[in-house]
Amino acid sequence: MIHTAVTALLILTSPGSWSPERSPHGETYKTPQNPSITKVIENLRSREKALKSVTMEMSTIGSYPSGLTFRTDGTLRVLGTTHFHIDVTTRFVAADVSSRLEKVIRPDGVWTFQEGPMEKKFTHMEKELMERLKLAERALAADKDTAMRNPGPMAGKGDTPLGSAMLAALDLQFELEIQKESRKFAGVECKVISGQWRGFKGLAKSQIDDKDFPRAVQRVEVFLRATDGIPIRMVQYNKSKVRYVKDDKGEDVPQHVEAVAFELNIKNLKLDPKIEAASFQLKAPEGTKFIPVMDHRSSRAQINRIFEEYEDLKESKKPASPPVKKSGK
Repeated sequence: MIHTAVTALLILTSPGSWSPERSPHGETYKTPQNPSITKVIENLRSREKALKSVTMEMSTIGSYPSGLTFRTDGTLRVLGTTHFHIDVTTRFVAADVSSRLEKVIRPDGVWTFQEGPMEKKFTHMEKELMERLKLAERALAADKDTAMRNPGPMAGKGDTPLGSAMLAALDLQFELEIQKESRKFAGVECKVISGQWRGFKGLAKSQIDDKDFPRAVQRVEVFLRATDGIPIRMVQYNKSKVRYVKDDKGEDVPQHVEAVAFELNIKNLKLDPKIEAASFQLKAPEGTKFIPVMDHRSSRAQINRIFEEYEDLKESKKPASPPVKKSGK
């Protein structure tokens, strides 16, 4: 549950966190991108390549299909393509439960701290394992048949800190258009991109599960700063909210109306601030040692799963052996 909630923040910064050709409902699409949206994405990618460093505060509010609501608040620091630091606290509202994740990625390894209701752990990943895992995750994320919808341990490295990967994935999942009217978020003038889920096209009524479909994401909005086109807010909507209206006979009938399913907000975004590489440290309390990540059961299981999927992917890409010719008599 901790990992699932934190995914909400990692989606902004890691292309491996998205399955770019799959909708939020599992279907696969290869619809060409809207040219105007493509231009926005290219602008973001250019800015990301030119960035030397980034810092920001991020927060999300969302809910699981069960109805459990969560909120995450965190900070992100990125220095080039080599140093990454995220610190996120997750709170589950009704359950009165919280968790925390802090992660530092450097050229010489990964240090992680996770705290939840059941355990508190400090783990360390050596450079050799980190490089192997990066290779596997990149390959899985790049392949349309194995793109991971949930990020692995190396996700959120800050590869796309301004959200280009997020917007590119949304453009394939939703019919995105740039809206004519600007809107403000947190006092900032913004251009707004929005669109309906692509799966509505040609969807037969018999394909919709009346019980589950209202909770599925059906529309998205992305707020871009008018000054530089950088996303600072993303909202996904479903129709899980129910209100009652009168029919022709005067009887109350339920009607599903739009409600916020998930929102991601960015605050205090700073481009190219001065950050020292030496500041990327994660220290355990006195008397506590970092354990090798492969000595922690759940982390080991997650890493092994990724390696298994990677091996399966490599095996599937091998050319088929030519048939053996039988010698005639």
